[in-house]
Amino acid sequence: MTDPNQLHLQLLQKRFDDILNNHPEIRKQRAELLQQDMEMLFSLPGEKAHSGIAELYIKVSEVAN
Repeated sequence: MTDPNQLHLQLLQKRFDDILNNHPEIRKQRAELLQQDMEMLFSLPGEKAHSGIAELYIKVSEVAN
């Protein structure tokens, strides 16, 4: 069975890659939404931040800000 954290990371990475292919203003808006989604994911009971997800969160935050 696939590690759920690895699956989350793959899905989040795909969303981030898609975001980077947009106009800068759209990129910022979509990065902000992804950042919010990631924060919600981290707040779920029992959810632990996978190191790859945490590193991706930092990249997303840089694009969002």
